[in-house]
Amino acid sequence: MKLPGYAILKQVTKKRVITLGEARNLFTTDFKDKRDFFALASLYTGGYVDSSWLKERCSWDTNKNSLLAEELYLMSLGLGKHNIDGMPEFTNEQDYNLEFKIYCTAKCDLFFHEQRSRRIDRIVMLSIGILVALVTAAATAYFTKTMSVTPTPAGLNSAGKLEGFVSPRNIELVEKAKTDFVEKTAKVHNNAEPSVPSDRREKAPASQ
Repeated sequence: MKLPGYAILKQVTKKRVITLGEARNLFTTDFKDKRDFFALASLYTGGYVDSSWLKERCSWDTNKNSLLAEELYLMSLGLGKHNIDGMPEFTNEQDYNLEFKIYCTAKCDLFFHEQRSRRIDRIVMLSIGILVALVTAAATAYFTKTMSVTPTPAGLNSAGKLEGFVSPRNIELVEKAKTDFVEKTAKVHNNAEPSVPSDRREKAPASQ
């Protein structure tokens, strides 16, 4: 959507000074009357633009956009005599499209400065949001990969009570411990000297 007021402000800010004809080319003349100049008139009454000189016998200080828009429209018709329905014949003594200069005010500069600041703030906030989302996703993926979730032990029933359960690894360790114990016991038994009670020992025959 083409906004004539914004387009005029942008062009005035860029070039600092434009003519009435240049401003006129920034919006369409759908009605061919003062209604086409309401946007430009509102910039004057709003204090966004001003001119180095004003046309005589025109109430430029009025706050009524309709009166100012009508005067701008009549000025844009160019040099010479003009007949407009509902108005007496009038004459433009000069080509105001070339002679009438429009320049921006401090309010215009402030408007675009605020627009740029808001745009920068939106970009910064969007960048921060994207960065936080990326860091959160990366951290979640890292901790999910490095930290396993503890499963429910097979020895717990639905009520949360511990049932008899031995994992295959525990069974293997127990069997190995039993085997080592049996082997050590056998070695000790084989290396030990037989012991006989003193009352059952046979007396050695006397030497002849």
